[in-house]
Amino acid sequence: MMQTFLGVIIFFVYYLSPGIIIVAVTYLLTRKNIKWYKNEVKVFFIPFLIWFLLNLFCSKGKSLSNLIELRYISFGIGIVNLISIIVFRKESHFKPEFDLIVSILLSIIVYFSFPLLIE
Repeated sequence: MMQTFLGVIIFFVYYLSPGIIIVAVTYLLTRKNIKWYKNEVKVFFIPFLIWFLLNLFCSKGKSLSNLIELRYISFGIGIVNLISIIVFRKESHFKPEFDLIVSILLSIIVYFSFPLLIE
């Protein structure tokens, strides 16, 4: 049980690492000019959950070689965050919704654009 729990944590950290670095740096640089909201944390969990559910229930049946998709989703979340900071500089209350919607679309596009990779 403990090994499974640690495996999930390592898997999630693998997923988060590129995006969290980009978001952390942009937060440190823009925290005085842009208002950040607590519900923006959802942007890290929901796209991962959607990718995972698509992987679980869609008929493609992807292998462990397709885990690189998670890195692309996480990196995309960081880029989406940068774009939303530029676009919503004046009206930052639209930023969390924009980040979440575009990140969800990104996870769906990444899932369907990658073919089944052989292990």
